[in-house]
Amino acid sequence: MYRVLIADDEAIIRNGLKRIVKWEELGFTIAGEAKNGEVALAFLCKENPDIVLMDIRMPQISGLELIGKARANGFSGKVIIISGYSDFHYAQQAIELGVKFYLTKPVNKNELEQILHSLHDELEEEAKKKNIEKQYSKHIREMALRSLFQRPAGVPFPDFIEKDTSAPQIYQVIFYSEYQPKQPNPLYPFEKLLQVNNNGNRYFEHLALDNAQVILLKGKAVLQKFSDIAQLHTDRAGKNHAPLPALSLAYITYGRQVRFPGDIHLSYEDAAYLFSRRFFCAKNRQGLKDFLENLQADLSAAICNASDVRYFLTDLYLKIKETVCRIYSDVEIPFPANSWVMDYIQSKSYLFEVTQFMGEQFEMIMRCTGSYSRESIVEDIINYIDHNYMENLRLEFIALLFGYNSSYLGKIFKQKTGHSFNTYLDMVRIENAKRLLAQGNLKVYEIAKKVGYTSADYLHIKFRKYMGETPAEYRRKVRDNHETKT
Repeated sequence: MYRVLIADDEAIIRNGLKRIVKWEELGFTIAGEAKNGEVALAFLCKENPDIVLMDIRMPQISGLELIGKARANGFSGKVIIISGYSDFHYAQQAIELGVKFYLTKPVNKNELEQILHSLHDELEEEAKKKNIEKQYSKHIREMALRSLFQRPAGVPFPDFIEKDTSAPQIYQVIFYSEYQPKQPNPLYPFEKLLQVNNNGNRYFEHLALDNAQVILLKGKAVLQKFSDIAQLHTDRAGKNHAPLPALSLAYITYGRQVRFPGDIHLSYEDAAYLFSRRFFCAKNRQGLKDFLENLQADLSAAICNASDVRYFLTDLYLKIKETVCRIYSDVEIPFPANSWVMDYIQSKSYLFEVTQFMGEQFEMIMRCTGSYSRESIVEDIINYIDHNYMENLRLEFIALLFGYNSSYLGKIFKQKTGHSFNTYLDMVRIENAKRLLAQGNLKVYEIAKKVGYTSADYLHIKFRKYMGETPAEYRRKVRDNHETKT
């Protein structure tokens, strides 16, 4: 459905235009209406509808002025003007501004339908062209990336590398793929993993291969984000904590960081070589693997029949399940029914099939519960907040990143810190705002953005809530104290 704005200062005409034709049958939907030029201009600039059906004469902003201002602000839709007979010279001026269609009052239904049919065909054709151009642009970009990675002699750098000159550049190539082919849970989107908005390929370029995604990180900020996530994952593994679920589903290799576009191929070659060695990668959670292997070896060597072993393993699994449910009573863990487990184990012909099933179940338990230590997981989250408070952090995102149910995570976080997640985040942001205010070289709205608030007004509200004064009053107090001491 293409979206239409109806703009006229008379409500009776607006209502009549909404009823005069069957908009949806013609492929359109009424997205909004405006009673004057200012309202219409605001809607066009914000919503950018496909068509505006507007009176040439309206209060506050005339139709001609409205068209010019809307175009200047990026409005790209079609315009149908409505004019009285005496306003025909205005219609002529509108046509000079690129308006193709106008109707005289009272609006004729057949004329309007004919125009809408024509515009619908035009919009369909434009959409097809844009899709072709988008696909072509994507293909050209992918070819340029392949060339950049392989770096054959004499091939110039792609425009999107040469023109990207904001801040000192640094590059790194990453291979990102599923840990296991056809795994039940999808790979976490790389954009969400780094918690960045990659519109316009601002932070990274992407190339899909048959067995992996190749990511070219661009710029110090996004490289630091990736480094922080990788370090957090490594630290947790070193403490025998459960890995971050977002990374436990992935196999990642990365090359060296390089400062010049001509060296990007070196980073690509590093990452590609490591990716080719994935066959030799040891699985995480070696302790779990060792336990199951030792259990299988001991049971194989035991002097007992297969039926006794099956009953033993069934009893072991059910006791583990009972214990986990008691300890993590607030966590939703998708255990299979006890009767299904008993039937499943009894139906297996080989011991390794049962130990493999138990291993999969233990992996699932650890993903759901996140970590063996509630205190350690809260410490990790506090560390993450302290280093990322300036981002748009939400408890739901943190819970997903660390593999916890959000409501359960909120409870243990408050038990450990004495504060809710949002309160703690506010406190960290306010402390950093105080530090920046004391430095005295940034405006309040700049500080708000640097500490993670969307506006200066929101910082004012939070600052007064926690400090009992406004940011300006706090800065003045710090300055006065400094002058008194000197």
